[in-house]
Amino acid sequence: VLYIAHIPKTCGTTAEAMIRSRVGPFRSSPKAGPIEMLRLPPGRLDRFDFISGHLEFGHHLGGLVSRPVRAVVFLREPRSLLLSIYKQMRKDPTDPLRSQAGVAHLEIEEFYNHPVASAYVENFQTRYLALAEGRLDPRAIAEIRAARSREAIEQ
Repeated sequence: VLYIAHIPKTCGTTAEAMIRSRVGPFRSSPKAGPIEMLRLPPGRLDRFDFISGHLEFGHHLGGLVSRPVRAVVFLREPRSLLLSIYKQMRKDPTDPLRSQAGVAHLEIEEFYNHPVASAYVENFQTRYLALAEGRLDPRAIAEIRAARSREAIEQ
């Protein structure tokens, strides 16, 4: 199983599209979040040769499928990543950073030094990987799979 752990703004969408086009829709996981993926019928993850997205399975994915997993993570040069996040925030009205007071109108230097924005972009890739790895441990995965509804998961 090829698994791309997609960190936002690091080429994951482009790489995912290229691989999906080669692997095909029946051997690729659906474009879904981690909870939806874990709620698939038992054994369904085993049918996929390619799994990707902003998922938090991390090294636990190997315990969910019966075949070896080869994980790929794209990292990006930090300045390039900062510019990409800045451009995304400026152009996308739904971007979560835009909701912070005045952030959408900052110049790039001000953006990087803003208390909210700088916490988001400073060492973003490492923080994303660390948070993602800790979110879905084997206990959390078992609870999600055992829950009777999405509402039960979110409680």
